Amino acid sequence: MKNILEFSIANPSRTAVPYKILMSMTPEPSSFASLNSQHPPPRTVGLSEADRSRLPSCSDCHLPAFGAFKTPHGCRLCGFCWGRLACLERLPCPGARKHHACRGAVKFHQDECSPDQEARLQLSGVFIECWNSSSGCLYIMPYMKLSTHEAQECQFKLVSCTGCHRNLLRRDLGDHQRSDECRQILIANLGNYGVPNDGDN
Repeated sequence: MKNILEFSIANPSRTAVPYKILMSMTPEPSSFASLNSQHPPPRTVGLSEADRSRLPSCSDCHLPAFGAFKTPHGCRLCGFCWGRLACLERLPCPGARKHHACRGAVKFHQDECSPDQEARLQLSGVFIECWNSSSGCLYIMPYMKLSTHEAQECQFKLVSCTGCHRNLLRRDLGDHQRSDECRQILIANLGNYGVPNDGDN
């Protein structure tokens, strides 16, 4: 069985068109946990305030709880706020510490939280902007596609050159690796490790 969320989404001409989102019962990939802990929740697209208010929200930041986790006492945290709990000590619920959404003030450890599959399913088909929209990516997709887009497709993701280890956008990586700049840095790095370059006798 599939849940259907209907709303209007703006097309490139900025004309609102009806859109249906089919949310499959496929669980959220485990790789999302590490990605969500590194990024704030992505911005939703095409939702009215009323639609947005019905989405599962984080008890801490109050944004849609993408990559949601449930605390031992039932509060919901988005993946990013859950990721900020990573430490050795037990901490009070962020909802109680910041917004008084949680009155229990129960202390718990990050590992005691469990994936909130119900919230993840409800949010899986919501259309969002790419995490790299601030760098220039204009791609809009259902949230369930974000992991693949981030890992394989987004040309505005910051990546590291395997030769000189410089950080740059994925779209610039090919030209950079063919450049003299990259080659010179690579040769210099090899020299620092005692590896002779082509000019050594």
